[in-house]
Amino acid sequence: MIQVSHFSKSYIHSKTKNAFAVEDISFTAKDASITGLLGKNGAGKTTIIKAICGFHYPTSGSIFIKTDAGLYDCACDVKLIHSIVGYVPEQPVLCQNLTVQEFLSMVLEMHNLNGGDTVLLQKVVDSCNLESVMHKKIRTLSKGFKQRVSVAQALVYNPPVLVLDEPTSGLDPVQKHEMYQLITSLGKTKTVLLSTHNLHEVEELCSSICILHSGHIVFEGTPDAARKQHNSPTLDEAFLHIINES
Repeated sequence: MIQVSHFSKSYIHSKTKNAFAVEDISFTAKDASITGLLGKNGAGKTTIIKAICGFHYPTSGSIFIKTDAGLYDCACDVKLIHSIVGYVPEQPVLCQNLTVQEFLSMVLEMHNLNGGDTVLLQKVVDSCNLESVMHKKIRTLSKGFKQRVSVAQALVYNPPVLVLDEPTSGLDPVQKHEMYQLITSLGKTKTVLLSTHNLHEVEELCSSICILHSGHIVFEGTPDAARKQHNSPTLDEAFLHIINES
């Protein structure tokens, strides 16, 4: 579970203008569910994601990750957070000169698994359909395959929490369908936070959503509740109504 409580983040200090990228944000991403984090560019999604992953700290407020083993502060328990949160960035960060096999084995070693969990590794390879490219250099792969390797590196140490930032970017329609199936499966046992601009993707995958606008949450609930609130036939239309009224 991800618990965000009155989280604010400021990158600048100013008395004359709003210094906060996000301000007084609170929401919960529940266990065994997929929560969508939505908003226009600049709304604050990336700021929240970075704090959840322990890449930077709150100016005020807090973010906790709750697992069966305990409750952990994303600002204080950073090393542990990196081991229990899997992160898929919008732009894959990969070791281009390694093969896929070498890269995923390296990720296992970084998490002190020392390449020993071959069953888990093979399961991830199968889930992400990477068998055909395991011995190819990452730099030679298509954008779609690189995206799948990025997803695999977030899964290979079996974290209970996943943060996915545009995980289907660059995938063709068949690959997107396969990724939807994988994310749906993961959401049955893991806490999944999905940041995306694709609202069809949200309707397909998410049980709850948070809509951000100018650093504030302007809607929290189910996709169906967002549509009903504005008598909208689609989530796209409801999203526009919510943003324009904020």
